Amino acid sequence: MKNGDRPIRNPFVILREEFDDWAVLFDPDTGSGFGLNPTGVYLWKLFDGQHTIDTLLELVQSQAENVPEEAREHIREIREFVDALAREGLVGPDSNQYRSFCHRDSAPHQPKQISSHAPCPVCEVKPFRYEAPS
Repeated sequence: MKNGDRPIRNPFVILREEFDDWAVLFDPDTGSGFGLNPTGVYLWKLFDGQHTIDTLLELVQSQAENVPEEAREHIREIREFVDALAREGLVGPDSNQYRSFCHRDSAPHQPKQISSHAPCPVCEVKPFRYEAPS
C-alpha cells in the first residue's frame, strides 16, 4: 500500500481469536488462512479505513504494554504486514469495496473506547504485549 493509504479489512474475512490472544484470519472465498500475533490482531481491528499506517503505529505505541524505544523503526514491519494482508486480499485501501463498520455502529471504532453495547468480536480490543506484527 502507498503512504497515506488507510487500510480497511475485507468484510468477508473471518477473524477467529484463540485463547492465547493469537488469531487466524480466514477467507471463505479462497479457503486460505493467515495467522496473527496479538499486535497483528490489534492492528486488524483498526483496519477501518480511518487510520494511516503512521497513525496505526502511534496507536500501537500508546496501547501496548512494554513497547521498546526502537518500535518507531517497526513502521517498515507494519507496512510489510499490511502489504502481506493486501496480497492475500484480506485488506485493501479505503474504498467502497471494503467499507465495513461494526454491525451496531455507523462510525469507526476507537481503541479502548467504552461503549454502551456488548462488545463486537471485531472491535473489542484487549490489552496486549507488544511484538512486531506478524
